[in-house]
Amino acid sequence: MALFRRALNRPLSRRVVELAARYAERLLTRYLMPVERWQVYLQVMESFMEGGDTRAALPNITVPTTVMIGRHSRYFQMEAQLEMAAQIPNAQAVVFENSGHVPIVDQPVRFQREFSRFLLS
Repeated sequence: MALFRRALNRPLSRRVVELAARYAERLLTRYLMPVERWQVYLQVMESFMEGGDTRAALPNITVPTTVMIGRHSRYFQMEAQLEMAAQIPNAQAVVFENSGHVPIVDQPVRFQREFSRFLLS
C-alpha cells in the first residue's frame, strides 16, 4: 500500500486508494486500476526496484505512444520522463501539473480526456 500512497500527489487521492485497498480491493483492481495480469505489473515493478534499465529499447518503439507524466511523481523526475519520451519516435508527452505518479487517480477527468485523445489519434 505504501507503494501506491507514494505514487499519488493529492492527499484525497491517497486516502481514497488506501480505503479502497483496505475495504474494497475488488473495486480498486476491477474499476479504478484494472490490470488484467497483476503478476506482470508486479514483475515490472520488481525490475524497476532492482535497477532494470530498458532505455536502450525506446528508439525501437514503432507504435503511437503518449507518455503521461505526473509533475509531482516521487518515482521519476519530470525531466527524466520528458527525456524518455524524446527517445521514442513520434511520442507525445502530456504533463499533469497536479498529479503524482498515477494521473488516472490524481486527475481522473483530464486523464480520461487525454487517453481518449490518444485512442482517437
